[in-house]
Amino acid sequence: MNYLEEETGKLKKVSATYATQHTSDLLGRVHHGKEIIIIEVHDKPRVAMLPYEEYAASANIRLSEKDRDSFIKALDTPPSPNVALKRAMKKFKRKAF
Repeated sequence: MNYLEEETGKLKKVSATYATQHTSDLLGRVHHGKEIIIIEVHDKPRVAMLPYEEYAASANIRLSEKDRDSFIKALDTPPSPNVALKRAMKKFKRKAF
């Protein structure tokens, strides 16, 4: 299953393979579209991606306005790759397929 299997309102089900290949798109859909994504492995639900506001409401978590804004800013502007990640990227590029 490498596609969106089910779309019912805000709920979408995707395979782990699809989620891996389309992570950025799915994060955007959750963050900006306020959708809930269920990631399945062998047709069994394993992970739920949902907007932080919905998670916080269901978990009874209270963030300060400053922490909430920092969290949302981090989602919109991911950090640059660190040294270890850059080394791993160079190593991966050298491999012949």
